[in-house]
Amino acid sequence: MVRLSLTRGLAARIAAVGALLAATACTDGMTSPSASDDAAFKKSPLPSLPTVPSNLHTGKYRDSGLPHATGRSGSARLAARAIRGADGVTRLLVTTGSVDNPAAAPGELAKVQLKAYLPDGTKLWTQNFQRPTSGGSYEFLLPGLPAGTRIDVQANVRGIDRNRTDVVEVTETVKLGAALGVTIDPPAQVVTGVPTVITGTVRETNGQVGAYTSCVLVVDGVEVDRIDHIWVDAGDVVTCAFTHTFRTGGSHDVEMRLIAGPGDQTFVTDPPSDSGEVVAQDPNPTPSFSASVMDRTVAEERLYDETWWNPDGSDREFHQNNGEATRTQNFAMTGTLARAASFPLATVSIEVASDAGVWHSAQWTGLVAVPNLSGQSCVDQLSPADGSHFYLCSSGSGATGTTAFGYTRFAGTVTYHSRAFHRQWDAIAGVETTFSWNNVDETYNGGGQMRPLGSAVSFNITVRDLVGSIPVSGTVPLTSFDEGTVTLAPYTCKDEMPYWLYGGVKTVCEGASSRTYGWSGQANG
Repeated sequence: MVRLSLTRGLAARIAAVGALLAATACTDGMTSPSASDDAAFKKSPLPSLPTVPSNLHTGKYRDSGLPHATGRSGSARLAARAIRGADGVTRLLVTTGSVDNPAAAPGELAKVQLKAYLPDGTKLWTQNFQRPTSGGSYEFLLPGLPAGTRIDVQANVRGIDRNRTDVVEVTETVKLGAALGVTIDPPAQVVTGVPTVITGTVRETNGQVGAYTSCVLVVDGVEVDRIDHIWVDAGDVVTCAFTHTFRTGGSHDVEMRLIAGPGDQTFVTDPPSDSGEVVAQDPNPTPSFSASVMDRTVAEERLYDETWWNPDGSDREFHQNNGEATRTQNFAMTGTLARAASFPLATVSIEVASDAGVWHSAQWTGLVAVPNLSGQSCVDQLSPADGSHFYLCSSGSGATGTTAFGYTRFAGTVTYHSRAFHRQWDAIAGVETTFSWNNVDETYNGGGQMRPLGSAVSFNITVRDLVGSIPVSGTVPLTSFDEGTVTLAPYTCKDEMPYWLYGGVKTVCEGASSRTYGWSGQANG
């Protein structure tokens, strides 16, 4: 299941790289983040900083999940959000403030009444809570409620309108917590000693709410790069883009993991990580490439069946299926040229197309490189409008020198940039979380760019410098694949005896499955 900006001004690049070299080691010396970095993980969107280039963004790129309930009476406001987790428990947050920052809620919840109704309108129970908290926020744990359950919330709020007690009512609907899955797409071959871009995708497949998480890149069992606080919208897919330099040749295990932030207990990851293999080799004295294409659809289904009966002989059944199908399309290529490049590069031309249509066509001119700590000179181009990234690094001179390059066409709606990606390609020294769009900025609202598939995808890259032109071209034939249905959670049943059945029994059965299929191909030359 595993496959692997515009030109910045020279003065700005030299100044930025100089600051980076003085403040921190570059990608080549990347170490695992400290515990203090992990403690900085926040649930609120990170602020935009002056060091962030204009083609990068911070915060939530979009939140199209089902809305939570809000209401007001006088000056008192009330918000309620009910999320059913993988453990079957619904966490109902009732707050006089924001559901994203409940700790800052004003006033006091003097009394809260909850009434629960099944999606078909059947009333389940009424519960009353006298002063559940001395503050303005409280999270109720409510087991046994299916998604779609309606909860009427009535709260008596004190301490906002002077001596007056405000009575605020809202109706919230139980939503499934986000189900996050991850797939890594590393290049099959890389060049030793050269910063390499490695990508993976994170998908949300319940389609009701989004979630925050962290992407972590692990190489040979050691964490080497990460992105904290990424947001994945409901039913959407995003890309995590890392950068790592392989120092030794041979086969390396690479893994991408999802790590929940503090307090994030309402979502599940299916699976929580994905791994693959990368072969690192010394620079080839002759032009070579390794290219791969992946067009993948992951369809997940979650089953929920509920039956219950009362001692009086009455009974009821409820059945519910949930799930989303997410599709991503990725193209990745790495390669070497036969000699060192001479900077500035006059032009770099790229064209990627299937026999059904053009995927990406671009030409960049006057690319100026800046040396890194390893003595390499690198240039790169980030193209958010096309969801792609190109880089080229060269060392030495003439026929005895080496040049390696890489091109990635990202999957997903947006691409999050890792800490090492920031340092190597964005000239950012901080740890802020940023993303670039994979299409025409905020006007795009779709879930990743899709280009027409044919029987093969071809590419042509030509690098022209003061010495001459170096072309690299190839074709990746495509074949279909279907990995079949995989059980994510076995279909199991359990009996419960809730108090509102007065001695009756409720049986809840749940299960989840996934099917992955699509088109893929790989070619070397």
